[in-house]
Amino acid sequence: MNTSLDKILETQPEWLSKEMKDIVKHDNKVKKALENQDMRAQFLKDPRKFLKKLNIPLSGKVKSLIRKNVQTLQELQKPHYLELENGQVIKVNIKVNIK
Repeated sequence: MNTSLDKILETQPEWLSKEMKDIVKHDNKVKKALENQDMRAQFLKDPRKFLKKLNIPLSGKVKSLIRKNVQTLQELQKPHYLELENGQVIKVNIKVNIK
């Protein structure tokens, strides 16, 4: 398992750490599914439904932690801006790489 993920999981409750390790076992299946644009949109919109389609089991506790995202894909793609105390406006640019 990824050592940085191991460090993060060490700080979590034991039940959550175990659940996450079980989910990580399916990482190749998830990566393959995310190559499909429709599945990426599904993952962003409703991660629980995405994982269910991939037959990745989730406990009730984990299901309650993974909530549906009420935003649409178009809303997620809109640029976001922050205004600093000095009045300067900056555009937030977040890049996510899934390896």
